[in-house]
Amino acid sequence: MLTSLIGFTLVAALLTVSPGPDFAVVLRTALGSGRRAALCRALGQRPRVRRLDQATGGVLVALGAAVGWEVAR
Repeated sequence: MLTSLIGFTLVAALLTVSPGPDFAVVLRTALGSGRRAALCRALGQRPRVRRLDQATGGVLVALGAAVGWEVAR
């Protein structure tokens, strides 16, 4: 169980720092409309906070599943 949790945590951390669709939208805005518009777009989307919430939720789900498995066993 601990090995799975560590593996999941490493993958979640990697996904948290990797660029995603939000980055593409901000980059497109920067290239088309300039730095100020891109900054407003980035502040409006708050992509890092959303990814961090998703990773944290995934860890909590994994821990809950592990506890449920132990109880069922």
